[in-house]
Amino acid sequence: MPNNENDAFCQLNAKYSSSIEEIKEYKYLWHYTSTDGFLGIVKDNSLHFWFTRSDCLNDVSEGKNIMDLYKKTCDGLLHDKKIKIDFYNYIKDVDMSSYQFISYPLPSEEEHEHYSMLDYVECNAYICCFSKKEDSLDMWRYYSKSNGGYGLKTFSTLFEGIEEFESSDYDENAIFSKIHSYEVIYDDSKKKEMLEKIIQDAFSAYNQPSGTETEKAEKAKQFVVRQLNTLQFQFKHECYSSEEEYRFVYYVPIEPPKGVKNKLPEIKFRNQNGRLVPYIEVVIESGDENLHEVSISPFESDITAVDTTREYLLHNKFNCNVRISQLPVRKN
Repeated sequence: MPNNENDAFCQLNAKYSSSIEEIKEYKYLWHYTSTDGFLGIVKDNSLHFWFTRSDCLNDVSEGKNIMDLYKKTCDGLLHDKKIKIDFYNYIKDVDMSSYQFISYPLPSEEEHEHYSMLDYVECNAYICCFSKKEDSLDMWRYYSKSNGGYGLKTFSTLFEGIEEFESSDYDENAIFSKIHSYEVIYDDSKKKEMLEKIIQDAFSAYNQPSGTETEKAEKAKQFVVRQLNTLQFQFKHECYSSEEEYRFVYYVPIEPPKGVKNKLPEIKFRNQNGRLVPYIEVVIESGDENLHEVSISPFESDITAVDTTREYLLHNKFNCNVRISQLPVRKN
């Protein structure tokens, strides 16, 4: 719901909402996929990427690493007397929601104003994973089914400007969704530093004189949960660090935001190892401008793979370099 703009937690939410870490310094990213995945992505001069709902990803530890670290961080701050016991008791056992809360501008009732203040809309998060690393042996091993497998070298700006509240006013065709980009963090010390800041910022707002203790405690919990919900997509266990993952998260409202006739993206389903997995297909038109190079798995032993891949690309109006990875691996 909308908050009083002078409220300490309203200001804190606005500050964090506008300072989401978006990493832009990487010119290229790599998307590793199987041969079937390659055929589904590259077609008709377009790139078709599947964003999988966050609770259906392959990594069963997704989202758990952050809660273990959060509880340890709370204990550490209490031990070091950086937060007080009453505040600690309010926030130590928070649970992450299965949904995300993304800010969006409310329409203003004033004729001369487009927007009034920020509200929060409940969303599901859909994720598409890339890597900062070219020729990642771990990724090749995972995706090289029957020796096949592809690495697509794309520009990091691939999804820039998609569904970002671009409309200057609210028309009936506006799509209220957001894509954020996150560089995955594996270093536990950096994660701890980020969590400490969140908790201490919440504690500072909690100590402000306005409002009752119960009201401030509830706002503190809501703020912490929102930040944990976002950071869960940035934090992964350090054992996965060789992947050097960079991910795009597509936030899709569960229900249309208030006051608009909202056109939401279509939720599709696919079969994955016998279970139904919800996903969203994001199509990048003029794909040839975004696909820089195609690499073929180093486990590929068929010398015609480059020629047939190039032929397929040209048939679908792509004209980019094709090569077999030169990583020294043992082939069958």
